[in-house]
Amino acid sequence: MRRGDQLTWTVDEKGVVTVALAKTDLNELKGRIPSHGKSVSIEDMEQAIRDGAAKSG
Repeated sequence: MRRGDQLTWTVDEKGVVTVALAKTDLNELKGRIPSHGKSVSIEDMEQAIRDGAAKSG
């Protein structure tokens, strides 16, 4: 977040408060999270999901 960013605040039925940037263009988010130089393919992501599901179920 940066100074001047607009925020939205929501409270769900359990009383959990969520704060998020309001109306943010996804292109503006580029560079805000460090990448550590490693890209992951869709196939790797899908395999990680399958592995996680196998461990939890």
